[in-house]
Amino acid sequence: MKPNQPQEPAAFPDIPLGFGMALAQRPEAMTFFGSLSNQEKKQIIRYIQDSTTGDMAKERVHHTVEMMSKQNHMF
Repeated sequence: MKPNQPQEPAAFPDIPLGFGMALAQRPEAMTFFGSLSNQEKKQIIRYIQDSTTGDMAKERVHHTVEMMSKQNHMF
């Protein structure tokens, strides 16, 4: 990196399609997700992406959106 050049931001992971759709159906969860720091958003996205099966991913999406709709960080 050359001096005086701004550092490029770390790549932000894509929001999984199912998670994005679930957020769109729950405006309160979408608002809560939007209020989180980028680091918290990345942690949530990685939690969902680290699912080993489709069923596990669906359960993680459901649980995460439920907790966020209640304004709860404990997901």
